[in-house]
Formats: sequence, C-alpha cells, structure tokens
Amino acid sequence: MKIRLAIVLLAVMASVPAYGQEVSISSGVYSQFLTDFGATPNTDAVSISGVTVSHKGFRVGGYLIASLGKNIEETPQNEIDLLIAYNRNFDFGGWLGMVNVDAGFFYYDFASPSLWSANGDYVQPFIELRREVVINDQHAITPLVRFEAPIPLTDGTTGSHLYLGLGHSWNVAAGLVFSHNANLVFDDGAYGLDEGMLFLHRASLSWMIRDRFFITPSVKYTAPLMGALERKPEIMFGCNVGLKF
Repeated sequence: MKIRLAIVLLAVMASVPAYGQEVSISSGVYSQFLTDFGATPNTDAVSISGVTVSHKGFRVGGYLIASLGKNIEETPQNEIDLLIAYNRNFDFGGWLGMVNVDAGFFYYDFASPSLWSANGDYVQPFIELRREVVINDQHAITPLVRFEAPIPLTDGTTGSHLYLGLGHSWNVAAGLVFSHNANLVFDDGAYGLDEGMLFLHRASLSWMIRDRFFITPSVKYTAPLMGALERKPEIMFGCNVGLKF
C-alpha cells in the first residue's frame, strides 16, 4: 500500500508543469526531532527534508526525518512521512465568520523495526480549525483547535491529541514574517505514552526572497503540565531553506 501511495505522490509531482500546482521543496537541520506532543523519537541532530504539492486546496507530500551522517534504513529513529490533505475556508457568518479547515491523513513509516513495511507504522487522521483575526496591516491573531488520532497498522496503542492554541503573526517587512503560537496539548495515551497535559510553543521567522526562495529559522519548546511523567521539558531549534514554484 505504501509503495502505491508513494507512486501516486510522484505521479502528482511530475504533473506540476502541466496542471499548474504549487510545489514547495525544503530541507533543514535541527538540534533534534521533537514532536508537538513532547516526545523525542530522535535526539540526534537531524535533517528534515520534504516536497509538498498543492492544487485547489488539495495537497500531497513526502518528508524524510533522518539522523545526520547515519545510514537511513539502519537508524531506528529515522522515519518517512506521507501526507494527503485538503484545506478550505468556510464562511459561517455571524460572529464566527470565516474559518479555515485543514483535514487529512499522515502515514508515518518508522525505521523501527524497518522502513517500507507496515510493522510499527501509524496512520494519523487530523482536522484543524483556525479563525484569523486581523488587527492591522502588520498583526493578526489566530485561535485554533486541532484533533488527531494515531492508529497503529499492526501492534501499537490507539489514542488522540487535542490542541487548543493561540497564534500571532507579525509582518515585520516585505517578505519577512515572524510567527509564534502557544498551545495546550491534551494527550490521552497515544503512541503508548502516558496521559497528560502539555504546553507547546513554536516560533519562526520566515524570509521570502523574490516570492521563490525562503529561509525559516525556528524553535519549538514543550513541557508537561499535568501527568505525562515520561516526558520532560524539551527544545528543538534549527533552520529550514526551500524553494516554491
């Protein structure tokens, strides 16, 4: 199934010139790999590289998370992630107004016990709702709600994550945007971790050059607030560079 999905992704990417999709290619180096729910599946310095193709709200992507300087398939912390999603704005009228809805599925192919097999892998459906409130030409705040439910393909533990967050973006200058968001994360034991509530904060500075090239240094911090005794305060920082066309 994964091989077929990968072939579909490649076929879609190959059709870009003919059908006008937007493509984003990026690669970055980070201090470690830290998930939004406070887990550290890879504490080595890592590279995160990927390709995303978008067209009329639909997007597909493939991403590789790998320890630097190590064999991809022989390092158990590595993973390949595949994505299919749809994004659209809905006008609910009244006080709620325009809400952005993003929904889809991730396929997480973990190198432990092996890549390109379903053993130990997860499918994770998700849905996220955002409501941007524009303050002025430079600033906007965005409350968000996100729900995701990892499902093991073979052995593993079911569960879910609920995120309640508030984001802020600042248009510092033409092509330069600072963004950050703070979230409460409610984890009911997904991926075999203990239940708890965590704090998540992400911040980034995105610099778009001539509407094509981008450089994005970023930092992520997580810390348990209640429960989640297997996790501790963690930080991940690094920089991503890429190209859009």
